[in-house]
Parts: sequence; C-alpha cells; structure tokens
Amino acid sequence: LGALFILARLLCNLFDGMVAVEYGKGSPSGGLYNELPDRISDVITIMALGVAIDQRELALWASLLAVMTAYIRTLSTHVGAEPDFSGPMAKQQRMFSIMAACLFSNALPAFADVTFLVCLMVIAAGSAITCIRRLFSALHSLEAKA
Repeated sequence: LGALFILARLLCNLFDGMVAVEYGKGSPSGGLYNELPDRISDVITIMALGVAIDQRELALWASLLAVMTAYIRTLSTHVGAEPDFSGPMAKQQRMFSIMAACLFSNALPAFADVTFLVCLMVIAAGSAITCIRRLFSALHSLEAKA
C-alpha cells in the first residue's frame, strides 16, 4: 500500500508540474507550494522506514541529506547557478528505492528489516553523493559565468 501511495504522490507531482508549465498556470508562489510539501513528504516517508525497523538515527540522517539535496539545488539556483536535478539520489530515485523496498518486503516479509535498513543506507549515502555533486556543479556553473 505504501508503494502505491508513493507512486500516486509522484504522479500527482508530475502532472501538477506539467500542467503548470504546459498551460502557463504557474504563479509566483508556485515554487513554495511545490517544494515544501515535497520536503515534508520526504521526511515523513524516510522516517517511517526508520521507525518501522527502529533505526531512527539513520532515518534522521537520510532525511536530512535528502532535504539537503533540494536545499543545495534551490540555493544554487537562487545565487545564479543552473538548476541541477541530477542524482544519484534525487527525489525520484529516493522514492523508487522506498517503493522497491516496500514491494520487496511485502514479497519476502522475513527480509523486511534488512531491506528497509539497506534502503535507508542507500538513501543516506546516495543523497550525500548527490549533495556533493550538486554543490560542485553549482560552483562550476557560477565560475563559468564569472
């Protein structure tokens, strides 16, 4: 059920963005309405994995790093760098990882704890790498403009 709701969330986000861009329905405050719920959802979803397997500290780090990926992208764009949505652990990859973990743990419940633990570790490590990549990409973009 969790995997289904994650997929629904991603599809709603995709359709919302497509409508805003395609039909010119964007507004000055649209970015806030787009980004803030995404970050809240990221934290709740990742923390739920950690609570499910009593790995709150790892989930907290994974959540923090996931939020930082978006923060670095937003801050970099604000100071004039090109927007960078690259991974390896951007929002779509994080949500895909959680969906896969949910489906795998449903298929093999005996391995649910290990599956969620590995998922949290992959999200944390991948998000850290994504933060570093986006930071260097922003620095390169800003230096190229100078």
